[in-house]
Amino acid sequence: MYRRNLNFISHSKNLRLLQAGTLVAVISAVAMSSTLLFGGNGGTASIADTLASASFSQLPIPTGVAKPKAVSENPVIALGVSSGSDVISYMEQETGKSFLLTLATQRTSIQSNTPHSGVLSVNYFPRSQRVIIASQKPTGVEYSYVDLATQQSVSLGTNIKKVSISPDGNSIAFLKKNSDDATVVVVASPDGSNQISRLTTRTEELTLFWRTNKDLVLKSRRPDRAGYDLALLRENGSLSTILSNKENLETAWSPDGNYLLYSFFDTTDGVSLHLLALTSGTKVPLGVYTSAEKCSWSSYGLSITCGVPSKKSLTRDISSSRTATIDDVYTYDFDNNTLRLMYSGSSSTLLGVTKPLISSSGKYFVFINMFDSRLYSLPFQ
Repeated sequence: MYRRNLNFISHSKNLRLLQAGTLVAVISAVAMSSTLLFGGNGGTASIADTLASASFSQLPIPTGVAKPKAVSENPVIALGVSSGSDVISYMEQETGKSFLLTLATQRTSIQSNTPHSGVLSVNYFPRSQRVIIASQKPTGVEYSYVDLATQQSVSLGTNIKKVSISPDGNSIAFLKKNSDDATVVVVASPDGSNQISRLTTRTEELTLFWRTNKDLVLKSRRPDRAGYDLALLRENGSLSTILSNKENLETAWSPDGNYLLYSFFDTTDGVSLHLLALTSGTKVPLGVYTSAEKCSWSSYGLSITCGVPSKKSLTRDISSSRTATIDDVYTYDFDNNTLRLMYSGSSSTLLGVTKPLISSSGKYFVFINMFDSRLYSLPFQ
């Protein structure tokens, strides 16, 4: 049985202090000021309560520590967790063919031999049997719903964008223009049928995500300022602000949708991570200097894994998840209150984390390397 834990891969400007034990006090002080985080229930201590009273220690680097290994021959455009234990689905960038990779044996098999040309982006559904593919066509960018098992494909058209898949895979959401040239937030069945308009807005720069199977989150930016806003759009159409005017904002929601890991740029710290408990609204700066989009929540409770720039700081100039950096990998184990270096980046091995995920068993950290676009796997030890 897998023990519920918080594996948080982290790094900060204070890492050298941590090795001397100083960052223990920093983390505890941050948590002490935010004891309402996750709002404890009954006899169950909240994460912030535990952080406030914890004593953190740096673990030694494991002997014979594993290194990330390339597990795809060719560049990869997208990946997803498949239905099998520690099985990953991924799609090749050039051919658009989909493969299944068993991480323990590193054996690869064809999931779909049907090629897709002009692929710009791919979103895998849960269990990775279906995908939404955006492809460049002469008439524009066309979105298609594809069943990889049956090879059946349904065009969603060229008048939509920013497609997002619900956590249970039963719905999709997307943006489209109406006859008034306004942007409509639409929820529909995976094949595009049963469309329901959730919101109409004049906001031009807009992205959407699912928080739960019912609620959406909208990320937008006004033309008169650099920062992004984040708002919760509930099933009943009500809209409420989560974050406001955060420059270079990037996010990663926990599986249950109750907690938000987010990063943004400020002139003092650069790009850094923060944690938000949505129910209480409590925000905690984590003192970790990386992008939220370099992090992945495990499906097993509260577990987070991140790639973190080892030398180069993330800046406001380029979206931080796409900035080419040589990354370290750290593990923060909340159960044991420990921080462990899992992999140290090296200029001789150019590895930068993008589109990361943790396998279903929590045994592997998998990501696309931004330097060669191949798929890499790193086992937890």
